[in-house]
Amino acid sequence: MSIRLITAFVISVLFATLFGRFYVPWLRRQKAGQEIREDGPTWHSTKAGTPTMGGVIFILASALGILTVGFADMLQGQFLHFFVFLFALAFGAIGFLDDWEKLKKKQNLGLTAKMKFLLQLAAALLFVVTGILPLSAIPGAINWNVLLMIGGTMVMVDFFIRSKMPNLIADVLLDKAANVMWVIIYMSLFAGFISAFVDNVATVLMVAPVGIAVCRKLKISPVPMILSIAVSSNLQGAATLVGDTTSIMLGAY
Repeated sequence: MSIRLITAFVISVLFATLFGRFYVPWLRRQKAGQEIREDGPTWHSTKAGTPTMGGVIFILASALGILTVGFADMLQGQFLHFFVFLFALAFGAIGFLDDWEKLKKKQNLGLTAKMKFLLQLAAALLFVVTGILPLSAIPGAINWNVLLMIGGTMVMVDFFIRSKMPNLIADVLLDKAANVMWVIIYMSLFAGFISAFVDNVATVLMVAPVGIAVCRKLKISPVPMILSIAVSSNLQGAATLVGDTTSIMLGAY
């Protein structure tokens, strides 16, 4: 099994790399670029024109990986992994439709949040109605540990922001750090430490306001600060079973 998984991984990565070298330039020629909201921060305008619909690369690469790993199983009538891919494909189609709406309207407003939720709910109901996921299996298929942990950390993040702690921590960092470089280093270490015990998404939501507060006080672009926080959080979050949503789900098995 490990050889099959490694083979699927290598094939998928090679396909995504090679196909992306042709697909992304084609998107640029088609002017399928990202539109940026005018009321957003000025540094966000650097994303203008970035090719969208790049998810097609990963959907096709995943399909190739599924066929590589599961073709023998499908010949024996086992389609569980294929159904999982179909579910991911349905959500990918919603993302594709969202990007298409943005391109059609020439603005950074695709599907509304309500419409996305309804489409996602319809996709889930379709799997139940068709019998792919039996109704009796739904309670057991929901990972309550993940939902409750994320819900709890989000509540903690909300209290953290409301307590005005980001501004207080920003003042302490500015007093202790010799220059901006050390502020970024301290923020990265801080984000990495928290991410070892808290989901990395919640970590970024908790630490990013501190970084933004620091950047506002120094009157500098928050891009380097936010990037360092995000990278540090993701790297350290992968080191423990509670630092990343995927790790939490895998740890349940």
